[in-house]
Amino acid sequence: MYRVTLELEGKHSPYGWRSSFSTLARDNGIARDVVELALDHAHDNEVARAYDRGERFDDRIKLFNWW
Repeated sequence: MYRVTLELEGKHSPYGWRSSFSTLARDNGIARDVVELALDHAHDNEVARAYDRGERFDDRIKLFNWW
């Protein structure tokens, strides 16, 4: 539990880390769909989910190397 180990209780949350990751990645030119997939988010709507099944694996590797 990182809140206890790193003494972050009441200072930061997992959602804060995810938010920072998303914001910084997008500000550095990483495509939104790559960021969303990295955060394990599905497409915004049913139609997009039905037609776009790409994993963007190579782009996600680049994203994680950047991070």
